[in-house]
Amino acid sequence: MSLACSEDAAAWGAANRVELYPDQQQTWVLATVADRGNPDDLDLKRQARAVMARWFSDAPITDLGSRSGAADEIAVGPPSSTQPQLRQTLQKWTELPGPLPLLRAGKLVYVPVTFSWRSRETSRPWPTRRVAPWGFGGPCQVDADWILIAVGDRDVAPPEVSTAERIEQALTPPQWIGAAFVLFGVGYLVTAFRK
Repeated sequence: MSLACSEDAAAWGAANRVELYPDQQQTWVLATVADRGNPDDLDLKRQARAVMARWFSDAPITDLGSRSGAADEIAVGPPSSTQPQLRQTLQKWTELPGPLPLLRAGKLVYVPVTFSWRSRETSRPWPTRRVAPWGFGGPCQVDADWILIAVGDRDVAPPEVSTAERIEQALTPPQWIGAAFVLFGVGYLVTAFRK
């Protein structure tokens, strides 16, 4: 048991697993209760990213579209009060073998998240998260603030890019910048010769 959960989340997580597909881009549908502080869509997207980071806290996770962690290329879709339809559903929370994870009562919101899984690990405890008001939080399958509802739509992950390649891409100026310097330089020289 933890400070965030009165139930044995570790034992529950050992029996209830989510499948992960190495080198695959995967879509998850998360569910949360959006009644604390009246969050807008941007707040919910930020919270979804933070929750994903906590679920994979022992596996390096990167953000902002980079490709260097075990879970990367994270894209959070628009929150909705209706569950998004997946092309293919591989796992559902209602089909777990143990007691079903339960969200606390409140206004239900669904958030689709797509990410690439780079690790060789093929399963983890089914993602649940309780966010305690005093700052502690952790996995908890009862009165959770976030749970994974469905796993679906997978595809081949984009190729991994090294840190050196990412830095080079960030520092390499686009082609038009060089052309602009040439034009401004020619204009400056013409103006200087006219005087």
